[in-house]
Amino acid sequence: MTAAIAVEEIVRITVLKKSMPSFPLTMPSQSVRKVAHGEGSSTGSARDYLDALDTIAAMKRSFEAFFERFDFLLTPTTAAMPWPARDSHSSVIDGKPVGARGHAVFTPFANALGLSAISMPCRVEPGNLPVGMQIVAASNRDWPLLAFARAYEVRLFDHHWPT
Repeated sequence: MTAAIAVEEIVRITVLKKSMPSFPLTMPSQSVRKVAHGEGSSTGSARDYLDALDTIAAMKRSFEAFFERFDFLLTPTTAAMPWPARDSHSSVIDGKPVGARGHAVFTPFANALGLSAISMPCRVEPGNLPVGMQIVAASNRDWPLLAFARAYEVRLFDHHWPT
């Protein structure tokens, strides 16, 4: 599949949400989040750590099955619209208070599962705030992912880097 065809295909796939398998994009527990971020657990038990590793292994199998059918998965980069620059993070998302990592629910799974991923800006109408999208591919699919991202940037995103 060429990158240009992939752009059209991913747009078609995202419209057909009903055909997409359901799987969690958020980490199911604090233990899993700690493993995903490479942190040790001073309060958790060895059992919690092993359970988190089992959860990550199950998620990896689900995503491997997904990537047998699809080349890419598109998600928002963050769960919140841009917040004021003076704030370190959005404190409320969808009317609910969140902590410093509350906006980052879509990206840790790619890190935890060793998936190829890239975040880039979405095209928005003039006057709107910028938003980003994450494009995820199977493990070790960096080159097809970069080709797709480049095709998207050239074809759909009207931004030109300063020269």
